[in-house]
Amino acid sequence: METTLEVEGVIGREAKFYGYIVGLEMERGDSPGIRRRMFARFEYGPLSSVWEVPDSDLFGLLAHHMVGNATMRHEHADYGYSKLWIEKKDGRWIADLP
Repeated sequence: METTLEVEGVIGREAKFYGYIVGLEMERGDSPGIRRRMFARFEYGPLSSVWEVPDSDLFGLLAHHMVGNATMRHEHADYGYSKLWIEKKDGRWIADLP
């Protein structure tokens, strides 16, 4: 089944604020014309945005932050601390609090 996401762009190397990580998704990539891409959904206030994740290293880092966010939401009904700035510095992804 093909779905269409409204994607803001690809997460880049320059430091940028994205918001709270609330979802991760992968395309199957087994249908003609469908690439194998990864996506992250962020929320900040009333806004929600979806960004393409450029590689599996960043996807794994975001998954770690999303688990912490899920725990805070489940146990404390709070967003937690996964409000993220993301950048790639010296060849390494950094996703950290502002």
